[in-house]
Amino acid sequence: MYLGQMTCDITFGDKYRIRGVNGIEIKKSVHQLIQTAKVLLPLSVVMKSSDLKMERIKIIDKIKEGDTISIAFGYNGNNLTEFTGYIRKINPKQPLEIECEDEMYLMRKLFLKKSFPKNDVKDVLQYLSDEVYKMFKIRFKLHDDIPQVTVKNFLIKGANGLAVLQELSDKYLLNSYLVTINGEKVLYCGLTYGLQLQRVKHVLNKNTISIDDLKFQPNDQTYKIEIRHIPLDGKEIKYEFGDKNGIALIPVRVQGNKTKAELQHIADAEFEKYKTSGYKGSFETFLIPYVEPGFIDDLTDEQFKDRSGSYYIGTVTTTFNTSGGRRKPEIDIRVR
Repeated sequence: MYLGQMTCDITFGDKYRIRGVNGIEIKKSVHQLIQTAKVLLPLSVVMKSSDLKMERIKIIDKIKEGDTISIAFGYNGNNLTEFTGYIRKINPKQPLEIECEDEMYLMRKLFLKKSFPKNDVKDVLQYLSDEVYKMFKIRFKLHDDIPQVTVKNFLIKGANGLAVLQELSDKYLLNSYLVTINGEKVLYCGLTYGLQLQRVKHVLNKNTISIDDLKFQPNDQTYKIEIRHIPLDGKEIKYEFGDKNGIALIPVRVQGNKTKAELQHIADAEFEKYKTSGYKGSFETFLIPYVEPGFIDDLTDEQFKDRSGSYYIGTVTTTFNTSGGRRKPEIDIRVR
């Protein structure tokens, strides 16, 4: 399938713009706090500066850690912005390697001290958002569907924003990441598969390039979750969730004081990982249709029709190089 000539547009800050690269790799996932990109460039290029003059420069002399970057590419000049963020690291080799992070990079720059004796998790997230705005004048809106979870004796002592979000993940199984909704950066925090953005359609062996890494996994087991809850007094309590007659037992250890509702939330998060049968793994496509983590893929298998269904895309790796542009969506679970 030929979709046209590959084109790209990379902007550093508001001064330099490049339209040719050795390669780009962007990885986005609901399983990681920070969405990342890696850009490979020649050591020197001809660039158009903000005053529209063409000049040959050494890129490494013009960019630095903390500079903003915007990456767009597509076909025939119809470039879609695939990534915005900041330069995290510059590796001076041939080709030049630039490691980038999305706007969560700003959370890394915070230094926070605050205690939350008994608060909703939204209070913690709003505090982080407010601190980012105070320092950088950039506002992260909180997602509307953040679950109601109480955090107790939550102490932030000289930590950055990423460490705080990681602690929420470790203690409460709340995944956090940024998504763009209607052009606005939105901070999501909740169940791994709680955020469902929009739908996309793929037909295997039609608008896919390779399905070698996509495997069908039948699920003929029933599950129960055994939570070993160890509160602050150290007296362990066991709870069971899911199918009480389940053959497969999934043990989960939870520390700290938690309510039964909070333990149910943790059990639900674990149960979602195991309960469904269907396709798992990744497949390769062109850049069209666009897909990102949190999309529901209405996948059609015309050879095995019972395997067709709606699947949750958890991770997407997108590449752009001299061989063309590719997406690699990774299926986590079947939702219908």
